[in-house]
Amino acid sequence: MANVKGILPVFRRFYFILAVFSLSTYLLSMALAIAFVCFPNAFPGSLNLDSIESYAIPGLVLDQGCMPLLFLLMILAFIFAFIVSGISPPNLYRSSVAFLKGEDSAYGMNFLLLMPLFCSASFFAFFVVHFLEESAGVPVGGVVFQDLFEELLLSSYSVFAEELVFRMLPVLVPVAFYLIVSTREEAMGIREALLALLKPKFFIISKRGRAGIPRRLVAALVVSSSLIFAYAHIASGAWGAGKFLTAFIAGLILGFTAFNYGFESSILIHWFYNAYWPSLALASEFPPPLGWLYSGIFYYTMISGALILAFLPSIFRPSGSSPGHLQTS
Repeated sequence: MANVKGILPVFRRFYFILAVFSLSTYLLSMALAIAFVCFPNAFPGSLNLDSIESYAIPGLVLDQGCMPLLFLLMILAFIFAFIVSGISPPNLYRSSVAFLKGEDSAYGMNFLLLMPLFCSASFFAFFVVHFLEESAGVPVGGVVFQDLFEELLLSSYSVFAEELVFRMLPVLVPVAFYLIVSTREEAMGIREALLALLKPKFFIISKRGRAGIPRRLVAALVVSSSLIFAYAHIASGAWGAGKFLTAFIAGLILGFTAFNYGFESSILIHWFYNAYWPSLALASEFPPPLGWLYSGIFYYTMISGALILAFLPSIFRPSGSSPGHLQTS
């Protein structure tokens, strides 16, 4: 037992270093995207912001000149989600200190500290699954874009559209309805109602046992929405049958984080899947060493994802008590 207690802090410090570096790459990716919109002339000649104005976003009727502004607003929304996650209780600093000390919080860990776990580990796992599927002759496919800018614009937009359709409506809205109805004897303001919708786990904890929702109901909502999410990828025609499994698992991750850490957390993970990589690819247009940024972070993410999966039980070894777990009714 003494050896286990001695080794545990080492694994936690190891993960913390990986997490801090990963978070810095997320901010770098967002900064590159903002720089591209605000200072397009600073990028190599092959990058042309005007090309974004020629794209059409499905379901939106906008003047073509609004496309760069829309792109900038979406990037700012991602940054806002990042900030909201960082200050949500326990905030990133307090959560980091508690994590390194092996302490627990009623609110669990701050999502940003866990984001590299969800992102890097799943990215590595999905890469391996897709490789095995394609080796077995199962097509994975993928969306084909005209260029990098169309990928940036449409991938960013799809984050919000898909999270609204596949997480907000089928998961968070029913959960909020259940929580509000089950606590109808208590006076509830708009703030609490929004908390129940956008951060249901936080709402449950704030009620100190006076609110709850059956685990099986939450699981059923997340699983069903994930199945629809996976099927939608295949039905779009852009993806092959091999995408179904990883899209389903991604849906589970997004649904789980949306319920436990808030809607902004699923926005951020989906941003990582969709827009993080094309934003980093902006640096590839520059000569080395900046041009090596994309490939360097790709290999880092693969290696860190594999290491996190390998040492996951040691990093997140459960403690004797588990405060703040989902209340059931």
